[in-house]
Amino acid sequence: MELKYIKVFETFVSNEELDYAIDECAIFINDLKKCKPGSFLIRGVWEDVDVEEFYPYYQGRTPENTPYEVHDKLNDLFNKKFGWYVRNGVFCFGSETDGDIEQPFDTEYGSDTYLVFPTGKYDIVWNEEIKDLFYEIDFIDERKIDEYEKDIQEIVDTYVEGDLCDAIESGNEICIDCNSYYLINQKYIKKIIHRIWN
Repeated sequence: MELKYIKVFETFVSNEELDYAIDECAIFINDLKKCKPGSFLIRGVWEDVDVEEFYPYYQGRTPENTPYEVHDKLNDLFNKKFGWYVRNGVFCFGSETDGDIEQPFDTEYGSDTYLVFPTGKYDIVWNEEIKDLFYEIDFIDERKIDEYEKDIQEIVDTYVEGDLCDAIESGNEICIDCNSYYLINQKYIKKIIHRIWN
C-alpha cells in the first residue's frame, strides 16, 4: 500500500508530546480504555518508524496480493453493506500485551510492526472467524469473477462493524476507515499503557 506521511516528532521525549498524540486520537483512545489493558491495533510496514502520521490513499489502492477483479468486487459488496470501500482501508490486527516484553508484537507483514492510532472519527470492519481475508478468497478465479459473486457475498455477509475490544481480542484482520493515523514504535509501549490505562 502506497503511503504519504509526515514526521510529527522524533520521540515521546516529554509528556506534552505524548499528550499531543493522545489528543489527536482521543476518540479512539476513549474506546481503547474500555478494552483490557495492553490491547492494541498493530500493523506491519516496510518503513523505519518512530512516531509518524500517515494518510491512506483510498482512491485506487493497489492490492498487494489480491487480484484487481476480486479486490473491486469485494469493495463493491462491502460498500453496499457498510458505506465505505473496506478493502481500501488501513489493514491491521488486534493484539494484547502486558508490556513486559519490549517488542511484543509481530504481524509477519512488513519489516517491523507498529502500534496504530487512528485520528478523529473512525470506523472498523472485521470478522470473528477470518484471520486474513486473502486466504479465504484465494480459490476465486478472477477471470470468471461473476461466477463467484454468491461466494463473495456470503463471505462479506459474515463481517461486522465496530466493537473495538472484541475485534482486538479476536486477533484477526481489522480494516480501519480514518482520515489519518499514527504509527508508533513499540518501544513506547510501557509509557502508552501507563498513560491510557493508569
